[in-house]
Amino acid sequence: MSTSPSETVDRVIENFNGGLPTSRDLVPSIIFTVALGLTLPMLIYRLSSRKHRSRILGNAVMFFILRTAAMIMRAYMSRHEFSESTLIAELVLTSISYLFLINSLVDLWEKHETQKHDEQIEGQFGLVNEKTVHLQKKNRWVHYAAWFLRGALIASLASAIAAGAILARQFDDGQKATTIRNLVKASYILSLATTAVSIIGVLVTHFTNHRSKRNTGFLLLYSIPLLIVGIYRVVEVFTGYRATTRQLVAFWVAMVLFELIALCILLSISIPKWFGDFKVKHAMHHDEEKRRESMNTMTTGNGTARY
Repeated sequence: MSTSPSETVDRVIENFNGGLPTSRDLVPSIIFTVALGLTLPMLIYRLSSRKHRSRILGNAVMFFILRTAAMIMRAYMSRHEFSESTLIAELVLTSISYLFLINSLVDLWEKHETQKHDEQIEGQFGLVNEKTVHLQKKNRWVHYAAWFLRGALIASLASAIAAGAILARQFDDGQKATTIRNLVKASYILSLATTAVSIIGVLVTHFTNHRSKRNTGFLLLYSIPLLIVGIYRVVEVFTGYRATTRQLVAFWVAMVLFELIALCILLSISIPKWFGDFKVKHAMHHDEEKRRESMNTMTTGNGTARY
């Protein structure tokens, strides 16, 4: 057990976000672990309430688990001896947790473009709207684009895990070190590209389909911290992380802090109410109540007439 990685690990460790933990990582690790813990009540509330529950929140759950585990490991490693396997696990967790926040952006964009708006509700309850049918056909490409972006995220996830798996093996040749660096670079570039393409998709569909300004604004607000994190990750993977004061601050602010901000933004709204079919269900329930009241009135009237 040692806090000093072997020459094998040291050759590529700086290409991972955060690099080798040092004693200066203890305080920020504790602070951000506590900050993440403060988001847990809201996450539990969103998941436990039928009105606010959404499968998209599964991304938030995965991010919370992975990021919290990485922070706890980093805090421990900053003061105690650790094995290379522990170091590699922390590096991989730090690298992949961000991907689940991007997946939320993709999911929300797809839902935003396929949700049933008020005009669709009117069509369902008697006012046929040809524009609704046209929009449904027009937006089929959004489904394909969303699945393509998810495929890019899966490739990014696989690249980061593969880099960690190769790093866990002892090797002496520089070719494998180069392979690891390339895998990490590919993972980070793919994640940034997915975020950028998602933002472009949000803007394009907003202006072409005249979508809700409120929902589009939320998507753009949510994407800003994700874009900052993505840019930082790519810049760092090409320049290397050497635990200088400047790079230490950049890691905790440009990556960890903005990931936390993105999580808070995601939890700040009720996804079913903003992006789901809550309006449709509410309208259906209201229409059903009116229908029952009408039937009761008719039944009462008929009974009175016979009497």
